[in-house]
Amino acid sequence: MKIKVRNKGYADASSLDALVLERHTYSGEKFANRQLCQLVSIGSKFNDCDFANLSIIDCNFGAGKTPSIYYRCRFDAIRTPHISFGYSQFTECHFSGFDFEGLRISTTDLIRCTFIGRMRNGYIASMRSGFDPPSLGLKERSVIQDNDFSEVDFVHFNFKRGVDLTRQRLPTGSNYVLVLNGMQALEKVKQSLLLDDATIDIRTSVMSFLEILSSEAKKGQENIFLREEDFGSMNYLAREFLFNQFRAQAELTKEV
Repeated sequence: MKIKVRNKGYADASSLDALVLERHTYSGEKFANRQLCQLVSIGSKFNDCDFANLSIIDCNFGAGKTPSIYYRCRFDAIRTPHISFGYSQFTECHFSGFDFEGLRISTTDLIRCTFIGRMRNGYIASMRSGFDPPSLGLKERSVIQDNDFSEVDFVHFNFKRGVDLTRQRLPTGSNYVLVLNGMQALEKVKQSLLLDDATIDIRTSVMSFLEILSSEAKKGQENIFLREEDFGSMNYLAREFLFNQFRAQAELTKEV
């Protein structure tokens, strides 16, 4: 097994190692039950590997210009304040017991993976943003397909730039709403807002939010997925109007 372990000597983690997994194929390896200052994969492949119960200060699953590939790996109870999926592909992998803060995915393939935990203040995108340097040679679009997010607590977390939410299992219940054909639904909500005299006092705040969603739809995010608790700071009447409208549109746009 080819692993570089380097003691970095950081002030807050002077006794912890950096695990660098570079340009190698690992099968059935156990990287579990460690405390690390850093975990980095650079162009490596992992088959049926175990990354459970890791405590990592800085984690990057896909550094470098060549993607790191993970197949049927387990990532249970990973604890890290700084995580990047980077340039990578995860297929049939299992993540549980996590609380990922600030996770931003845009150059990662997620295929038939299962997630059980919490994602906060971040997003998953299928298309790269305009801020990714062309020199990195990354592909324009990632595959986000057939994943199970049904047991994820999404907190201020979004799907952006072309993620097909009809190909994912999402959490359900009164706190969540999924609207298909987003642009068409947004236009109908705008019409209802402007035609209803009772909405005069909330039109400005509601219209501002609808414009944000319209901007995302124009960037390729056709499906709208919202968590009502994320809008606790919004005027109660505005929030009630929005989610009543979105739930009505969700019923109309459900796939047969």
